[in-house]
Amino acid sequence: MSDQNFDLMLDTDQDIITKIPNELPILPLRDTVVFPNIVTPLVVAREKSVKLIHDAISGSRLIGLVAQKAAEQEEPTKDDIHKFGTAAIILRMLKFPDGSLRVLVQGISRIKIFSVISESPYMTAKVRAIKEEYKKSTELEALKRNIAIQFQKIVGQVPQLPDELQVVVVNTEHPGKLADLVASNLTISVEEKQNLLELVDIKK
Repeated sequence: MSDQNFDLMLDTDQDIITKIPNELPILPLRDTVVFPNIVTPLVVAREKSVKLIHDAISGSRLIGLVAQKAAEQEEPTKDDIHKFGTAAIILRMLKFPDGSLRVLVQGISRIKIFSVISESPYMTAKVRAIKEEYKKSTELEALKRNIAIQFQKIVGQVPQLPDELQVVVVNTEHPGKLADLVASNLTISVEEKQNLLELVDIKK
């Protein structure tokens, strides 16, 4: 579960997409969808999830983040998670006295789960990284400018969103990254965010 007030975006090297392995540990998320290029804090408390994070920290730090279909599901199985998620790298971890973890992750790429190969000691799945492609056009540039303008207005009216986001939006050239940045900061449902995550057509 995420406890952020807002999400920041870090630029990533697109070549890192090719380095994502075809097998990743999968961390099911309650009420949270993590987007590529976005830095997001997470609260990790379930025993399986804590074990996953500790193993990932001692290894490649790469994990798959996938939203649960139902947040109340305590022990989600392969049937309880969405097929699309985000490959992410763990940037930082802080352990609390109650055994829970606060983890800072950065999304890298959209992924699609093809099969869950293990559910113990935590979920592991065969995945494929999805590389977004688009062609520059006058229409796409106009859409990008309109989204940036509308989001700047939202930032100006919502006290919880920092003014710095207006600068980030203006300086974000890639339309897909802009859409993900805006989506991650809008107060919309998990289902709506999941639908946006599953869109690989940047124009849509």
